[in-house]
Amino acid sequence: MISSDGRQESLTYLLHTLCNANPSVAPKKWMTDCDMAQINSICDVYPESVVFYCWWHVLHAWQQHFSTHAFPELWVQLKLWIRIEDEKEFSLMKEKVQKLSPPSFWEYLKTYYLKGLSRSSQRDIYLLPLQRRSASVGQRLIVKDVQYSKKVTPMCS
Repeated sequence: MISSDGRQESLTYLLHTLCNANPSVAPKKWMTDCDMAQINSICDVYPESVVFYCWWHVLHAWQQHFSTHAFPELWVQLKLWIRIEDEKEFSLMKEKVQKLSPPSFWEYLKTYYLKGLSRSSQRDIYLLPLQRRSASVGQRLIVKDVQYSKKVTPMCS
């Protein structure tokens, strides 16, 4: 889609059009830069799909909330933490990140990335939304490559 309009309504219209033109195609996985309009549109049209957040965009968002120069060790640990797949190792790194974090950054992580966090060693680790939110507020969860056993069913209309 080439458009200067990134509103959720426009994106949902595009995906419904795509879905109606190709009803046998139901993408299971999508990747986005954490744009909630995109995520909500994908969830509306392809509700069983998994939406992954790009690591680069998550790291970029994180570094906007603290000084990487003032906290260089935290920055190193965050770049390692985002790629950890083992649940025990992930929890240990979470504690380390908490100790290294300024209070305001830790609150930011808890609010937007760790609320309701659950990990499963049977899953690989990527970033996907914890729950749908308004287009202006995103809430994220670190998880990896969720595999569905049931068929992905598009909600074409």
